[in-house]
Amino acid sequence: MKKILVSIFLLVFGLCLVGCDNNKNKKPTVSMLYSDWYNCAKLPSMENPFAEVYDGCYTIKIDENNNVSFKSINQEQLKGTLEYEEKEYTIDIKITFENNEIANGSVSISSAVPYLNFFYKGVNHCFSKTKVVSKEEFEQYRNDFNKFLREAFIENNYPTIEEVETDELYRQYTNFHQIDPCCNGPKQYISVNKVVIDINTEKDEFIVTYSDGKIENINIFDVENIVLVKLDGTFEKLDNIQDGQCFITENHALFYFECEHQWDEGVVDPSSSLSNPPIKYTCLLCGVTKKEPTEWLEHSHDYIDGLCDCGEFDSVWLNENFRLSDEQILFKGSVDDEFNCDVILLTLKHTTTYIELSKRHFKLDEITEVVYISSTPPSHFYEPGNEDKLNNFHQIVFLYVDVETKEEIIELIIELEKLPFVESVGPNSIEHGE
Repeated sequence: MKKILVSIFLLVFGLCLVGCDNNKNKKPTVSMLYSDWYNCAKLPSMENPFAEVYDGCYTIKIDENNNVSFKSINQEQLKGTLEYEEKEYTIDIKITFENNEIANGSVSISSAVPYLNFFYKGVNHCFSKTKVVSKEEFEQYRNDFNKFLREAFIENNYPTIEEVETDELYRQYTNFHQIDPCCNGPKQYISVNKVVIDINTEKDEFIVTYSDGKIENINIFDVENIVLVKLDGTFEKLDNIQDGQCFITENHALFYFECEHQWDEGVVDPSSSLSNPPIKYTCLLCGVTKKEPTEWLEHSHDYIDGLCDCGEFDSVWLNENFRLSDEQILFKGSVDDEFNCDVILLTLKHTTTYIELSKRHFKLDEITEVVYISSTPPSHFYEPGNEDKLNNFHQIVFLYVDVETKEEIIELIIELEKLPFVESVGPNSIEHGE
């Protein structure tokens, strides 16, 4: 019989509720009160992307004389005194602070872990014995989470079963269900689906079309979160649902992904029958289009780390940006030549749009940086009588690469010569003075 291994999604944000209200199978002792308690870590997850973490020293400390030192989530620091009453499965507590505010709560045990929680100024504070992660650790976690979202749910680059089993982050990021590997079953991330959304404003609902063709109507007010996953590793709460493709979780949280478009100047949409037709813009990077006033998020799923996934170069894009008829000059050198292994010098075919290419366009992982030495013609090229200079202008680019040998440089040059917009390419030659 097939065994199903289920790694339950642990919502760190909900840890207080689990720890403080359920599974009260063991009574805490009074001695547990006298300790340093730390705010329960709240880390981003698919269900709680806007969780924040607060670093610092202890958030509440109680000494054996029932004196309390409290540092709240907003770093307010207060002194107070503790009163407590032992119950069947909890110790009820009351803290009177020096500002005369009263906090009521309890200490309980869940899964052998003690938790302390109380309400203060309308906020439920929950603490455990585990120190909260530092600000630096939190930022690293958040960036890792962001990277995971982009790779897994945009590129379909899911972790292997072995990686999930050994990496706690993956188990926190997803509702991970898998069939026992010995049964050769598939792995699934069941809590997230890629969908296309259309909005019906008259009925306050949006129409969700899943990848399998299933269509579902969901009330707009049932959406828990609308999330923009930003390029810098942070998350931004959006106020409105956007048309287009995004990801939806089981509890109706919507995830869009930020992108960096380079739009053309725009043309009137010829397919529109409206008296005031929208302007259609085309991305210079990959050719996707948008129409005003539709938001740019409509196409954001095509982008990863700010670079759109164009695949092979589109012939229209190439002809619009480069004079492909320019003759290519092939590299004739060898490893016997004197050159450095850090930079490749590249001349592009003539352009009139003066588009600036990025690392993505050169399709080589070894490239670390693209620097244009000349991206646009000098101003005097536009003066009367200089038409030939303007017509023969070529952009020159330095490609900084991470390789160690001349053989590797030559291999990269051979690959770059295959690109249709490259006129010539060569190494960073060493010149000797007289």
